[in-house]
Amino acid sequence: MGGAQFGLTNYMGAWDAYSEEAQRDTTTTIHRALELGYSYFDTAPGYGDGRSEEMVGRALAGHRDEVVIATKVSRGDWAPDAIYRSVEESLRRLRTDVIDVIQFHGGWYHQEDVDAVLA
Repeated sequence: MGGAQFGLTNYMGAWDAYSEEAQRDTTTTIHRALELGYSYFDTAPGYGDGRSEEMVGRALAGHRDEVVIATKVSRGDWAPDAIYRSVEESLRRLRTDVIDVIQFHGGWYHQEDVDAVLA
C-alpha cells in the first residue's frame, strides 16, 4: 500500500492531511488493508514533509511484526550523514526501530548519480 495519498493535502481530492479525521480515515484504511492481507506499506518523508510516515506509523502501532515497511530518502542529498539523519527521522515518525526497505526517491538517475549513491 502506497502512502502518498495519506500525507499530501488535496493529493487525490479534498483532504486535509493534518486533520484528526484524516488520521482516523488513514488508520481505518490501513487496518482494513491488514484484514485483507496487505503486508507491504510504502511511504516517504516527501509525502507531506513526513506527515505520511507519521500517519502510517500511528496506524501500524501494534502490527509491526505483521508488515514490511518501506520508505525513502530524498533525492539529491546522498551524503552518508544526510542519509543517516533521514533514516533516523523516518524511524521516529514511523514509530519503529527497523525499516525493512530504504529507497532513493526520484525518477531517472544518471550514471554520476548512481556513482554518488553507491559511494
